[in-house]
Amino acid sequence: MPAAQLIAVDPEALDLILARLSALEEQVRQARIVPEPQWLTVKEYAAKIGRSERTVLRKVEAGELETRHMSGVRMIRV
Repeated sequence: MPAAQLIAVDPEALDLILARLSALEEQVRQARIVPEPQWLTVKEYAAKIGRSERTVLRKVEAGELETRHMSGVRMIRV
């Protein structure tokens, strides 16, 4: 087994590196990769585009939006 090699390190610099490493580890733990859903409820879609549910339903009735019923709920393709 090779002998351990010692190097001199500035303690403040090492503390800074360890703090930044801890912050990065926390960011990685909190990161979530979530694909955006392909279908939203009328209410969710209205909130996403900043319009009322009635406006969204008018667009549905005009054939401007693709819809589907899933478990009895009208969904709109994003």
